[in-house]
Formats: sequence, structure tokens, C-alpha cells
Amino acid sequence: MNFSTAYFPPVSYIKKCLDAGEITIEQHEHFVKQTYRNRCHIYNSNGLLPLIIPVEHDHLGDKPIRDVKISFGAEWKKNHWRSICSAYKNAPFFEFIEDELSKTFHTNTEFLLDFNTLLLESIFQISKMNLTIRFTEIYSEKIENEIDLRNSFHPKKSNAISLPTYHQVFQDKHGFLPDLSCLDLLANEGSLKFLK
Repeated sequence: MNFSTAYFPPVSYIKKCLDAGEITIEQHEHFVKQTYRNRCHIYNSNGLLPLIIPVEHDHLGDKPIRDVKISFGAEWKKNHWRSICSAYKNAPFFEFIEDELSKTFHTNTEFLLDFNTLLLESIFQISKMNLTIRFTEIYSEKIENEIDLRNSFHPKKSNAISLPTYHQVFQDKHGFLPDLSCLDLLANEGSLKFLK
């Protein structure tokens, strides 16, 4: 299956990864704004909270996504990590995954694709699940003989994938919010195996 890169991807993305067991991430497409490529949604005391990684906009539309650099002008990492900790400090399993996630999250990486891939690998490692990640060699508008999910996951479109519900920290306040970042599932359930 072919996927776009994603920042702490949504549960539906992870479900499809687990179904495949081996995924190919597109590294030659151009950056697409307002997608999960550089954003995720978590659940905090006020409800849905988007976290967006700033990227450098210099010739952004002309570069393959593998060459898109993260912008470090703002203290986004500090702010994102603070938001993640605040949202999930009371989740049943966050204390067990916090150190490993923090170590990966605070690794210095220059490129968005590299950062997202490190996080994805860490998430699967924490869940003790093997997943082979490959990368495209060229860009193809149509992919033959494989399932193309590169544009299937979008923050502004609901996903048709059937997903299980689980307890969320602020569910009593705002109800169940489906298809959030895999961080939400991991902090509340302790593993991605819940999706198997």
C-alpha cells in the first residue's frame, strides 16, 4: 500500500498500515498544504486540537516532499510536546510511552519526511509491532498493482474506514472524537494492537 508521509498519523492511517504489514511512503510528490503531512489532531480539555509543524516555504511547490525542511523559527517542538503532555498526562498508558516518544520527538531532524518516519517507527516499536517501511523511487500519478492511499487521509474529510471506539480522557466532557492522531489511541490503550 502506498501512503503519504504523516505527522503522528490518524488512527485510520495506522489501521491501514497494520492491515498491509508493509507500506511504501511517497517521497517524490510535492508538498500538499493543510493535510496530515505536517499536522495531527489530538484531544485536550477544550476538545480537538490541531498541531501543525511549520515548514520552510522557500520554493515549496517545486520540491519533492523528501526535500521539505522543517522551520525552526518558532518553538513549535516545545509547544507541541507541552500540548501532548497536557492532553495525555491522565491517560492510562501515557507514562509508559512518554520517555520513548519524547526521545524520538526531540531527535534533531532537518527534513519533515525524516521526522515523520522516525515518529512512525517509534510508534510501531512501542507497540511491539513489526512494519516494513519502504519509499517510492519515482513519482507516478497512477500506481499500478498496488493500493494507492496517498490522498485518502485528510483532516477535512471523514474517513469511511470502520474503527473501534475506546475510552478517551475527555470523553465525558466532549464525547468520543473518532480518528484522532494515533497518539490518542496509544496513550489511552497502550498499544496499536487494539486495531488488529
